[in-house]
Amino acid sequence: METEIVSEFLPFGRIYKDGRVERLTGTEIIPPSLDATNDVVSKDVVYSTGHNLSARLFLPHKSTDNNKLPLLIYIHGGAWIIESPFSPLYHNYVAELVKSANCLAVSIQYRRAPEHPIPAAYEDSWSAIQWVFSHAGGSGPEEWINEHADFGRVFVGGDSAGANMSHHMAMRAGREKLDPRIKGVAIVHPAFWGTDPVDEHDVQDAETRSGIAEVWENIASPNSVNGTDDPLFNVVGSDSDFSGLGCEKVLVAVAGKDVFVRQGLGYAAKLKKSGWGGDVEVVVEEEEGHVFHLQNPDSESALRFLDRFIEFITDGSNGDDLVVAVVVQGVVVAGCKERCVAVQGIAAAAVKKLRSCGSGSARSWSRGHEGVAALAVKDVRTVVVQGFAAVAVEPGISQRITSSSSLSSPPLFFHLFRQTPRSNFSLSSSRTAVSVSNRHHLHRLTAPYTTLRSICSHSSSDLVSEYPPFVRIYKDGGVERLSGTETVPASLTPQNGVVSKDVVYSQKHSLSARLFLPHKARELADGSKLPLLIYIHGGAWIVESPFSPIYHSFLTEVVKAANCLAVSVQYRRAPEHPIPAAHEDSWSAIQWVFSHSDGSGPVDWINEYADFNRVFLAGDSAGANMSHHMAMRAGEEKLDPRIKGVAIVHPAFWGTDPVDEHDVQGVETRRGISEVWEKIASPNSVNGTDDPLFNVVGSDSDLSGLGCEKVLVAVAGKDVFVRQGLGYAAKLKKSGWRGDVEVVMEEEEDHCFHLLDPDSENAPKFMKKFVDFITC
Repeated sequence: METEIVSEFLPFGRIYKDGRVERLTGTEIIPPSLDATNDVVSKDVVYSTGHNLSARLFLPHKSTDNNKLPLLIYIHGGAWIIESPFSPLYHNYVAELVKSANCLAVSIQYRRAPEHPIPAAYEDSWSAIQWVFSHAGGSGPEEWINEHADFGRVFVGGDSAGANMSHHMAMRAGREKLDPRIKGVAIVHPAFWGTDPVDEHDVQDAETRSGIAEVWENIASPNSVNGTDDPLFNVVGSDSDFSGLGCEKVLVAVAGKDVFVRQGLGYAAKLKKSGWGGDVEVVVEEEEGHVFHLQNPDSESALRFLDRFIEFITDGSNGDDLVVAVVVQGVVVAGCKERCVAVQGIAAAAVKKLRSCGSGSARSWSRGHEGVAALAVKDVRTVVVQGFAAVAVEPGISQRITSSSSLSSPPLFFHLFRQTPRSNFSLSSSRTAVSVSNRHHLHRLTAPYTTLRSICSHSSSDLVSEYPPFVRIYKDGGVERLSGTETVPASLTPQNGVVSKDVVYSQKHSLSARLFLPHKARELADGSKLPLLIYIHGGAWIVESPFSPIYHSFLTEVVKAANCLAVSVQYRRAPEHPIPAAHEDSWSAIQWVFSHSDGSGPVDWINEYADFNRVFLAGDSAGANMSHHMAMRAGEEKLDPRIKGVAIVHPAFWGTDPVDEHDVQGVETRRGISEVWEKIASPNSVNGTDDPLFNVVGSDSDLSGLGCEKVLVAVAGKDVFVRQGLGYAAKLKKSGWRGDVEVVMEEEEDHCFHLLDPDSENAPKFMKKFVDFITC
């Protein structure tokens, strides 16, 4: 790898002599999710096949088919060089906007400099806007936009470089008479600049000015004839005419300590004087710096700005008639529309506009006693500290509640009033928000009653069923996964010699696959083909994902050791999506992978590197079960090219009766596994655990048509499924199938030991067998 640096532009990146670009920040990404994380679902959709560009869509989980919502088109910042819609920074922020404003959002990916200098980013952003507006008649390619977008309430917004581009997109919308018209544009900390300061208060420091100029002229836009006076950058100081701005209103947000603050204020002043007929609002946070709301989203200033951004989108209609009720030991003591800041469990700000007082001094309680958080936020977006939750109620309430819910450890709980025999209070749940805290940071999420019940620790009376270590299900339909929820991002920066990326394979169900590739394969680019491994993760069909740390790490190691390309498949999970959803998704993923077999599929890595004469399918536990069924289906449907090998690792096969005299006899163990299958994973199975999808070994299923050349069966001596795995291998050998069967057994190990303890003595031995299976 070339190590000689040609140019370095901190803190963004470096360019090496061979043309390689190393970004130093803004490279982390997180996957979308159809799990209602923070009450918002998300998915990635390709909007430009020519440039392989996607948009990340965000939708409130509770949206109904006929519910039309404001539509926000968001353009991320990052100096045209770093970040993406998939960055944690932007994923989390846009999700928060969607949740709080109850809107649909489309966050745009664009080509970045230096590989693609300006105006590529502007061209892509306009293409994305055109793609979004192709749905205005309800017949576009993306169902979420068709069903939920209100094209009478379209907003464009962005920060920093994205704010710059938002302005230019609005200008182009005006010139091209985009129809319907954009309702509003949010210009947040805009990256405008020029050779000369915009006024006497603008940055005068020569070093700062030259540093910004260098990034623009040498990295972002090296083809600009006028340098920083390019009209794309020098918006305020140039003679550009704003009168044709194609929207009805503009929100300009600036920060007092931001280097671009005078540019932002100058932009607002110029727009007001331009003859444009819309409304301009300016929001200033004097003591904050550039994009502070992204860097420190839980700060007082960030929450205040978020409220203003939401009001801009909702026209202030998001719950103004509600106030926060502070409840202490079952008594409503105060309510307000003003924000209270709580520090170490004590409210630091006085409550204003008192609405009710049950007992004691409301003013005293508003300041807070030790262990009590007094909470109040305009528009009922509520801050919660140290496990306390507060909820908005109608104004004017003063009532002692007869029973109070409680969290597992705090003695106090801010109670949610709703219409019950014990309370005559009603709550406009669609306009309510509640926040809860965890160990890391404050979350703020939309709050229909069911959401509060799901997110705050449910009381035992709400629990419908519990299946440790997998899941709890509550009366309101809430699902709480007890493990396997952590994720790690893919990375184009090599990790242990391997790069990875996430690619959507099912737009219908918003499902992705994580791809892993040896970094040296990209460097050599010599046309050599690699074995292709399709991997299906385990987790009882309920927990884990391709993005889980254990699977990301395992596949990274496999790809490095076997020098192969791997595709790790996401599938819909129970109980929200019971079996056979996972099987259907896994087959769809395999078909999607094989659509690349002639080199013309949608993903370049598979087209360029996959050897379709060396395709392997593998999985562990539930994933091993599905790998078997996928191989059977490949044989039935004569998948071409044929799968070379299938690795069945600690397979989750079962049945009503033990498979042999050595199989698990314990009634409690057998009943526990049966309950997970019959009540959670596959409640629609007519035959219970004798469903042929689960009872592979004990049923009369014919394995002779298995669609592969060889099979590796791995079992662990202390695994509850060990006899099922051995029985599977024996049945396959006797079936008349003409392939090779190899059995690998670790007597002293348990289920999935190689994932749970990869540094154990036996895990490397298994890894070697697995890698040999792929490479030999």
